[in-house]
Amino acid sequence: VRQGKVFDVELAESDKARAEADLKAMCDKLLANTVIENYSVAIT
Repeated sequence: VRQGKVFDVELAESDKARAEADLKAMCDKLLANTVIENYSVAIT
């Protein structure tokens, strides 16, 4: 059994590394409870 949630986020950022850093910061602060949850980020 697997349970999860997905967030699709659009950023107006041309630098891929900066976009990934921004997304990871958002996940750590807003979207994931890092004590009990893991997350992954995919840039497409």
